[in-house]
Amino acid sequence: MNLSPDWVGVFEKYNISSVHWSCVGDPREKDSIIMEWTRTNGYIIFTQFTLSDDEEFIYALGQFIYVS
Repeated sequence: MNLSPDWVGVFEKYNISSVHWSCVGDPREKDSIIMEWTRTNGYIIFTQFTLSDDEEFIYALGQFIYVS
């Protein structure tokens, strides 16, 4: 997780329903599990990362896009 749970409050100001992963899942969970939870529950991923970040996230995102 790389964004603060404070973002939930920011989204609420604009009537956007959101949830921080730390409230629904294990913070150490694999990115592929987070992506699957997101798809199953009708959410999107709001994140910040650089190209040097975890390759697993990029792979999981690719699987999410192509499988969904």
